[in-house]
Amino acid sequence: MTADGQPVADPRWSELCEDATGIADRYRENGWDVVVLDPVAVTPHDGDDRSGLEVQVSDEEYDLVETLVDDGSASFGDAEVYYRPADEGDDPDALEDRRFAIVVERDAENEIAVCLPLTYSIADARETLEDALVDEELLIHVHAGADDRWVTFSHDDPSLFLEEADVRRW
Repeated sequence: MTADGQPVADPRWSELCEDATGIADRYRENGWDVVVLDPVAVTPHDGDDRSGLEVQVSDEEYDLVETLVDDGSASFGDAEVYYRPADEGDDPDALEDRRFAIVVERDAENEIAVCLPLTYSIADARETLEDALVDEELLIHVHAGADDRWVTFSHDDPSLFLEEADVRRW
């Protein structure tokens, strides 16, 4: 998804979503309950109490995640981040702008996971990611549309969401 909520025509987005489904299937084969989210938009946001990546999902998907959190059946204490490196082309110093990652939010004790494919512009996310690196925490806020309800996941290693070359260029 793009920052303006439009679907990404890039075939890597389709591949990423397929990979997210494959990861979820492996968790299910091991007895886990898994929710796979399909973002409508991913938008970097900084400057207030919801600094981080805002991820908009459908009402139905949001309700599934909110139910897991609100009824106390899940406590997401760790995550796996599958980051797909940016294309370099012929020049390693000229990485493309689009980034792709799959985040699996995990409650290992209860074997519950939320699988979330993400794509974002590194240029648009620069300030958000710089702040996250300084704070040693990247927040991912999942919400449905114009709704004021949020579920927030915290990541203590924001470097997993960008290239080392990005940081060197900043």
